[in-house]
Amino acid sequence: MKFLPKGKKFFELFNEQADHLIEASEILKNLINDFEKIEEYSKKFSDLEHEADNTTHRIIEMLNRTFITPIDREDIHSLAHQLDDIIDLIHEGIHYTILYQIETPTLYFEKMVDVLIKSIHHVAEAIKSLKDFKQPKKLLNFCIEINRLENEGDAILRKAMEELINKRENYFELIRWKEIYNSLEQAIDKCEDVANTIEGIVIKNT
Repeated sequence: MKFLPKGKKFFELFNEQADHLIEASEILKNLINDFEKIEEYSKKFSDLEHEADNTTHRIIEMLNRTFITPIDREDIHSLAHQLDDIIDLIHEGIHYTILYQIETPTLYFEKMVDVLIKSIHHVAEAIKSLKDFKQPKKLLNFCIEINRLENEGDAILRKAMEELINKRENYFELIRWKEIYNSLEQAIDKCEDVANTIEGIVIKNT
């Protein structure tokens, strides 16, 4: 077993995951502004997903080889998979958008993507600040904002679904947008899961 008292390597890999998330948010932003190139952005996201999977694998592999960890082992394991899940769920949403041949994003789609991008940036900032427990308030403020954004995402989803259900003459619209909205909303939820894990880490280490 290797001993890493300061956990430098773990934090470096988490920073790498945070960078993957920032790249994911940039792809999402470009997708909204240039929607007709969605298949091109899907390919970029597929490549990014592979990179994120590799980073997650390296974290878990290091966790299995390390006796002393900078934070609880279960928190490292949870964070690694939660961060990876965010990217997987976004890619799932893009996949459904292509599968159902969406040509124009709805206002609700754009609003949910906007909330997701903001959530991702707060998650990335929180992850990059994770190694510094001397500023617990800063970390907790990130968590509070991520939780607020999750509530905002829920509200947008409810309104979107209400509108779809009220248009009962077109069930196919309900089916295809429900899949897309749910993937985006689950990605936002996963950001909140990260925030909850970080909040637990702060409480344990301060």
